[in-house]
Amino acid sequence: MPYLKGCIAALTAPLTLALLLAVAAGVVAWRGRKRAAVGLLAASLVVVFAASMSAVGDWLLNPLEARYPPLRDQSALQAPWIVGVLSCRTLRDWASRSAPFTSIWDF
Repeated sequence: MPYLKGCIAALTAPLTLALLLAVAAGVVAWRGRKRAAVGLLAASLVVVFAASMSAVGDWLLNPLEARYPPLRDQSALQAPWIVGVLSCRTLRDWASRSAPFTSIWDF
């Protein structure tokens, strides 16, 4: 189920959807239906145009941001310490092993 949800989310992203509509317009035009191809291409351009407008982005983000109210207690944002964890390994370290790449990380 998470795989299907991820695929649907990826295919319905605005630019991916516009690309799919443009490809469909090309296929339909190749099959000889010019009027339908122009309609699909126009729909693709409308999706790209709408996705680039800040008003549409704000309209889509508003329900997500309204779910979680802002923090009223600002002391929760103050941390006494900040810990940064960095690691550096080369691909040579990984190539000498038959284990997955993540196995070279030391925890």
